[in-house]
Amino acid sequence: MLNVLHVIRLCNRIKGGDTGHWVPRGVLIGGKATPGYAMELICPGTHLSEQISTAGKEASGTGNMKFMMNGALTIGSLDGANMEIREMVAADFRSHVEARQQAADAYRAQESRITKSILNRAASGRFSTDRTMREYNAEIWGMTPVPALHGP
Repeated sequence: MLNVLHVIRLCNRIKGGDTGHWVPRGVLIGGKATPGYAMELICPGTHLSEQISTAGKEASGTGNMKFMMNGALTIGSLDGANMEIREMVAADFRSHVEARQQAADAYRAQESRITKSILNRAASGRFSTDRTMREYNAEIWGMTPVPALHGP
């Protein structure tokens, strides 16, 4: 809902001629249930990932981790993987609009944005499949790893 309200706000600003100092942007609204979901095509070209989950109903998941690993900065509700990303990288509508403005300012500051993108990628190793599987085995499933077999 916040994203839709923000798009309406942008449309109203365009109609009113208030487009000074804008940065290029596109808005995609969807999720894993969306037909033709193609994260592998969207993630590499994304500068800003917005992950908003319905409080108590869902948690942001691996999608935002994929965006992070490709260098996108993230804004979103503080739940699920967003909390983990916040720990590694250190909402109401008003704060949502403020976060969007900060993202636009960061986009214009290219050197700073590139630095943040590199730091985001560097901090994304926590979300590797190897680490995740080791942690799930130990903490959730209570399983002991089995050594891989090496040839005949």
